[in-house]
Amino acid sequence: MLFSNMLVVILLVGILVVFLIDFVPQFNTWQSRIHIGRYVSKEVWKHKLVVKSLQWLHKTPTIKVTDNNRLIIIDLLKGNYKRNAIQSWQQAALLLGLNDYATQNPNATVSKQINDFVQLFKASLIRMATGKSILLK
Repeated sequence: MLFSNMLVVILLVGILVVFLIDFVPQFNTWQSRIHIGRYVSKEVWKHKLVVKSLQWLHKTPTIKVTDNNRLIIIDLLKGNYKRNAIQSWQQAALLLGLNDYATQNPNATVSKQINDFVQLFKASLIRMATGKSILLK
């Protein structure tokens, strides 16, 4: 009796985990789209865009390889959920956009964050190539 109850509980928890793995990203996407287009002025929108771009530069959101929105756990287990090459292209596009913004609107904070990111990227490339940690100035 106890074994069958535990088996049922484990099965229900497993189903709940699979459901939440699918539901949570879709809910976050839906929730984040509610506020799209609700800005007082174009300047406020630009400011929010630059702030979000700088956040994404340091922690780029995952770009999915497939358009599959259901049973994502299968893609996660197979290793088909994301690719580093796609993430690198995304970071490059962010750098291009932020650089263009910094060129048109001189902003010391944006320029510093771009330079900091590039320096960290150079240091990580050197560390990968040599196996040594080097501080760049």
